[in-house]
Amino acid sequence: AAFELGVPWRSLQGQLIQVGHGSRARWLSSSWTDRTPVLASNLARNKYAAADLLRKGGVPVPDHYLAVDADEAVEYAEEFGYPVVVKPADLDGGAGVKAGLDSAQAVRAAFDAARALSSLVLVERHVPGRDFRVQVVQGEVQGVLERVPGGVVGNGQDTVQALLERQNEERRTAQDDRRYLYAMDLDDEARKMLAAQGLAADSVPAAGRAVRLRSASNVASGGTPVEIALAQVHADNLRLAVRAARVLRLDVAGIDLLIPNIGRSWLETGAHICEVNAMP
Repeated sequence: AAFELGVPWRSLQGQLIQVGHGSRARWLSSSWTDRTPVLASNLARNKYAAADLLRKGGVPVPDHYLAVDADEAVEYAEEFGYPVVVKPADLDGGAGVKAGLDSAQAVRAAFDAARALSSLVLVERHVPGRDFRVQVVQGEVQGVLERVPGGVVGNGQDTVQALLERQNEERRTAQDDRRYLYAMDLDDEARKMLAAQGLAADSVPAAGRAVRLRSASNVASGGTPVEIALAQVHADNLRLAVRAARVLRLDVAGIDLLIPNIGRSWLETGAHICEVNAMP
């Protein structure tokens, strides 16, 4: 990106890059910068601790509990009411996240999968809304993406399996931004999602029908990011994202916002911030 913008840069060590020269030069490692507080980035990685601090700062976050075992996870799920979300409390990139869990059996399976990745597992109340990633840099929103859950779109001719195979091949060979998207398997989660929509792998969806294959919307699990113009985002929602980054004292942050309509104020529609990423 620096090369395309005509900004001087050089590699220092490994993933550490210097952008610019002289007194105004900056260091970057992915989206960590030389001004990212280590305390803030460590805190943001702990979803339980970060949510507690955000809540104290007046930022709406989903209710959740840390579960010590699968039995306790089911107890919390039944207290919240199905569906619920189960996820590791200290991992990024959507690792181990399972959403839309609608039974004790599903919660137990999700807990075991998350526990295999982390000793800290959260059971979280499901909150409705579309999933947006709001990028905050030095106290200003620089971009908004809607994260559409992984799936395919019917054409009225091909089966779900054929549509998915074609999409995976297009992503694998693309020369545009699709090359950054992840392939998806027609695995147990996808088949369960299909069944909930009254479909199977050999079904032929109608032209234009969106068929969801993933419960979570993370790009790493096969989701697609769709850019949203800042002019379409209500100012209150932009201020909420900036506040979340400020509460955690992050100079760069990816704010994951769940809201029904990003063009309307969260004060009217309700909204929740499910995560703040210190290295988006």
